[in-house]
Amino acid sequence: MLSNIKAHFVQIMQIPPEIAYRLPDIELYGNRKVFIENYRALIHYTEHEIQLKLSDRSLRICGDHLTICEYSKDSMTITGQIREVSFQ
Repeated sequence: MLSNIKAHFVQIMQIPPEIAYRLPDIELYGNRKVFIENYRALIHYTEHEIQLKLSDRSLRICGDHLTICEYSKDSMTITGQIREVSFQ
């Protein structure tokens, strides 16, 4: 019942679902930069692979010279030569 009330409120107020439900928002800028909002935790970090915990799965970014250039509790910017972005 509480989830129905929240869903109705979100719809009436026209709140984007990624904000209301803290869904991950991932923006890919070519193969050089990725911006992630609403991740939960950093799981693994090397220059070839970065893995983040999302709300219900994990996000894996593979490439070369990967660097976390901006980092906060809610968002992260990764740069480098990105070859693969996948959900697990």
